[in-house]
Parts: sequence; structure tokens; C-alpha cells
Amino acid sequence: MKKLYILFVFLSLSHLGISQNQYPTATGSSILIDGGGINVMRPATTGGWARGISYFKAKGDIRYGGIGMYGGGETPHYIYITHGETPWKGNGLFMLPNGYVGIGTTSPDAKLAVNGVVHSKEVKVDLSGWSDFVFESGYTLPTLEEVERHIQEKGHLKDIPSAKEVGKEGIHLGAMDAKLLQKIEELTLYTIAQEKQLQFQKEKLKERESRLSAMEVRIEQLETMLTNLIRHEDQINANNGQ
Repeated sequence: MKKLYILFVFLSLSHLGISQNQYPTATGSSILIDGGGINVMRPATTGGWARGISYFKAKGDIRYGGIGMYGGGETPHYIYITHGETPWKGNGLFMLPNGYVGIGTTSPDAKLAVNGVVHSKEVKVDLSGWSDFVFESGYTLPTLEEVERHIQEKGHLKDIPSAKEVGKEGIHLGAMDAKLLQKIEELTLYTIAQEKQLQFQKEKLKERESRLSAMEVRIEQLETMLTNLIRHEDQINANNGQ
């Protein structure tokens, strides 16, 4: 059995309505499709192509931007939503067939790649591990001598990428936060150890001060005894002289 399709096209002044079975009732639209959609075919070319909707200035001489697809030959490269005279390669949003989305770049290398500054109130990163292993009993804390030697030899902290590596590869935010926390926790252990050493030295100093005070009291007692002996001897000599 053959299917029967009924298409009504209503043209009134500058408004075009496309409907399957009734006159479109929506107002304020130059083109209204009631049911179905618009299919745009790629051109029969081996070169680059862009197909979609462009937005122009009232006179039609300046293109503001567009929405569409860009490709080459039989291969679609990306969907674009951008501004500018050439929206298919402008500064906007691009989605690749693999689902990667680029903002400001037509060649995103991740699910979302942004060529510019991202301003956000909050960023949540999922991680499979954290740096609390530093506080476990089996963790070997590097000595400060080892830390100093590594800095002198490498020019950066151990387990932290160098400026050259960051400039070439960038950083993974979650992993870097974990590494920085590891260094903070190590620094905390160094500070606790130094505080214990300071307390030990204070106690030793207090003991020495206590012994010194006792020695001063003893010296004063000996000086008093010596003074009394001298006076007593002087008294004996004076009596013998009489």
C-alpha cells in the first residue's frame, strides 16, 4: 500500500507556513513548520563546505554569525555556533562527531576544551585517591636534607612537575591538587617535628636554668659562710693580740 502525504504550503506576504494538515497558527514567524523538519544536504564537492543558517545585518552586507555544519568532501568535521563573517571557523562553540566540544577552538582534544579563561563559581573534580597516605605509619617522610638536595639538583620539589613540563603539557587539576596537598601534609609533619624539638629544647633549657639558679643560691651560701669565717678569724686574731 502506498503512503499518502499531504502538504499544505501557505504563503501570505512575507510569511511562509508549512503544515501537514492545517494552517499554522503561530504568529511572529517568517517561516513556521508544523511537523517534520528541515534537512540540509552537503554539497557535491571534494573541497571544504559549510551549510547552515547565517545571521546578517539588515542590509545583508555583514554576517553576524551562524549555526551549521562544516566539513570537507564527504566528511563532516564539526557543528558550529559562532559569531563573525566566517562562523564555521570563528570564535564560538564547535562539536566534533566524537562528541568533543571546543570553545574558541575547532580541534578540541577532550570532552570539553576551552581556548581562553573559564570563570566559574565552583569546579568539582572526581578523584580515585587522595594524599592522606602521608599520615599513615608506613609512610617514609623525606628528610629536609633530601628535600634540599633534590631542589638543588632538579630545581623543583619532588613529585611536582617542572616549569618546563607544565609549559609543554599543562597540568591535571585534580592530580595537581592531590600533589600539592601531599606537600602541605609533609610540611605539616616537618612543622610538628620541629615543634616537638623546640619543646624538648625548652625543657632542657628550663632544667639548666633551674640548676643554674640552684648553683647561684649555693654560691651565695658559700660566700656568706666564707665571709663569716673571715670575720671569725679576724675576731680571734684581735683577741690574741690583746
